[in-house]
Amino acid sequence: MFFGEFLYKIDNKGRVAIPSKFRPYLIDGIIITRGFDGCLVIYTKQEWQKVLNSLSSLPTNQQETRIFQRMLLSSAFDGDLDSQGRILLPEYLRQQTNIKNGDNVIFIGVNNKIEVWQELVWNDYKKNFGKTMDKISQSLPNIGL
Repeated sequence: MFFGEFLYKIDNKGRVAIPSKFRPYLIDGIIITRGFDGCLVIYTKQEWQKVLNSLSSLPTNQQETRIFQRMLLSSAFDGDLDSQGRILLPEYLRQQTNIKNGDNVIFIGVNNKIEVWQELVWNDYKKNFGKTMDKISQSLPNIGL
């Protein structure tokens, strides 16, 4: 399970260090793809297989399914951590999320995946939705908190 929030800087080659807390779970490789709300998502290979299994079960005769599969899978990147615990964020993924070399990014552990946000985008997101957490929690009656 991934959790926590960590700030790192993208280098001039599009690489960024993975938080040391997350690295042991990513040694077999990672899949990075576009996420929701303007972030990237990092999956372990095992979790990615679960995503693929779920996608395979969707009815391909529905246009929404085909669009979703195309957008998610066409942006997926198969990567590895280097000897310094860094990953490459490919240019096409950085463009989709407005992340530039030299930017600060926030890694957020979200249960079975890691989200990567451009720092300013994440701060705006928190500002807009952080205030509504109580209201949101009321719409999730089985959350158990």
